[in-house]
Amino acid sequence: MLFSEAFKVKNIPNCNWFDPVLEADTPLFIDPMLVFQNELDEFKNSKKKILIFFQEAFEKVALAKGKLGKERDLALMMLRFKEPGENCLGYTNYGSRGSGMGPFFAIQIFNAIVDFLELGLEEFSGYLSTFQMFVEGIGPDRISDMITNIIKEDLITYTSKICKENKIPTKRVIVNNLGFQQGMWMRKKIDLPMNPITKKPILLVPKDFLRASSYLEIEDFEFYLSQIENDELRNQATRLFTSELNRKKLVDAVRQDPETVKSFLREYIKIREKEKANAYDFLNDPSLVYWFKERLNKILLKLPKIPVKENTKKSLMEFVEKVLSQFKKCVESNEGYILLFNDDNQPRGERAAQTFFLGIADTLCKENDIDISSESKTGRGPVDFKFSKGYVKRILVELKLARSSQIYQGLEKQLPTYMKSDEIDLGYYVVIKQLGGDNARVIRLEDRYKKMSDANKKKINIKIIDAYVGTKTSASKVR
Repeated sequence: MLFSEAFKVKNIPNCNWFDPVLEADTPLFIDPMLVFQNELDEFKNSKKKILIFFQEAFEKVALAKGKLGKERDLALMMLRFKEPGENCLGYTNYGSRGSGMGPFFAIQIFNAIVDFLELGLEEFSGYLSTFQMFVEGIGPDRISDMITNIIKEDLITYTSKICKENKIPTKRVIVNNLGFQQGMWMRKKIDLPMNPITKKPILLVPKDFLRASSYLEIEDFEFYLSQIENDELRNQATRLFTSELNRKKLVDAVRQDPETVKSFLREYIKIREKEKANAYDFLNDPSLVYWFKERLNKILLKLPKIPVKENTKKSLMEFVEKVLSQFKKCVESNEGYILLFNDDNQPRGERAAQTFFLGIADTLCKENDIDISSESKTGRGPVDFKFSKGYVKRILVELKLARSSQIYQGLEKQLPTYMKSDEIDLGYYVVIKQLGGDNARVIRLEDRYKKMSDANKKKINIKIIDAYVGTKTSASKVR
């Protein structure tokens, strides 16, 4: 259920705030670079708050480095962030909130700052994303959590404004980590909307703050280095940075020539700041984490049960047949096929189809204690799915888009190879049509199937699923 559905908010596509899924966290993150470039009134001082906070934190860690006692305790208290379940963001799969950000994480951040100080990189601390470039265990989710703690007052102001505009009811609750003052994090009673599922308060976040990955990353920094036009600078970069740059290589380069590396980092960040950082594309949902997930969950709730009464190979085959039939029904109906297309009716890639199928298959398998493995490594490459009930009763399913360049090879070589490698004697080759021209490719595929050996035809069944959007209502209208 979406926040807008729970509180009957209309005209959501034109809203600038993220409409959170209430049952589980969405794996999107607040990126500091996006906060820095924002022009919203409620967040006009957010960049300053972040920079001042980490300047003070670095000063406290510098005083406490290598010591025990009051200085260290004060630094660790400042770095004791709370995991902000109120924003419904992060990597948690079920429910809201994951592994916690208690004392251990404070020590981890403390040590990260010590490393930064020893490397002489304190000038880059305010960007936070640079932490994950140099320090293990601090990714975009943790950076997002830290940012949320630091600008929580601004998020509350923003949430309150939206609630007033849309007449959303609120409740007075105690909110933790509401500003760090006089050596401690403050707690206050605040009026916030309540999640009807988790019974916890909700903080709303601007869409323009969110990404699926960090804006500053090692891979992106490496690309910047490869594009340097100045011959002298490019030679310096080649001397310091080897190909396939990673965290260890980056740290080694800093230790070898800190001033040169810092000059490259300054220029890289300056260039990135001049560019307009792109927030997550909610319309097309390229990472399949938002509307795709929400729509899929609604489909899964409507799935009929498929009971398996016997623990036999035949029963497993009948079960897989029914799973595939259910998948076909979902795809070929208006509620399902839109998951395989972008908002402009352009077909999505194979990952969307695999995620869709896995959602259906996994839901039905759990009800029958049947195992489904996604992309298990067999033979010379990954097969898409393996259903199993013990070792002997196993079935492979290979899923391909009709437009795939591997459509014929998958049937004639890949699936038979995987089956032989895993000693499995039954497989399904599932082909999904998305374009008008796919019909001809499917006809050729069926002709080639007829020419396969009788032994292989007995082992492999072909299933064709029609998701061709051209004969159906516009996906954008259905959504």
